[in-house]
Amino acid sequence: MKKTSISQMYVFSMICHIFTLICGICGSILMIAFNKDLINTTGEIFGLIFIIGIVVVFIFLIIFSLKVIIILLKDFKAYKYKNYISITGKVIAFKRNREPESGMQINDKPIIKILNTNEEIVLNINDKILVGETYNFNYLQYSKIAEIE
Repeated sequence: MKKTSISQMYVFSMICHIFTLICGICGSILMIAFNKDLINTTGEIFGLIFIIGIVVVFIFLIIFSLKVIIILLKDFKAYKYKNYISITGKVIAFKRNREPESGMQINDKPIIKILNTNEEIVLNINDKILVGETYNFNYLQYSKIAEIE
């Protein structure tokens, strides 16, 4: 079984959210720049409603991606120097996370009960893990990106 490292997940997450941020910014600019053409083509009321709706969606993308990028940047020093938090914990369940197309449960957000403190934490992990099993985890403090030791 091939393990996914924190490094791979961190870089992939950062690239995806930067791309989403760029798409949101470019989309907003294009919608605002070409609003007159769209209004002339579709009609004034429908065009205006459509433009406002699409710009709101792009603003949502920008805010969401900025929020995640800020969280990832908080973890950058720990990622760079491989200064991860290490815990031993038991997987007690998986956070509900449904795939949009099929509705299948994706088990990538385990709820971990830390053995020595009984604290529960939700991690983001791509490794295959089972409920009821105990593992040693390394994770980043803010983004909760984790790997199994």
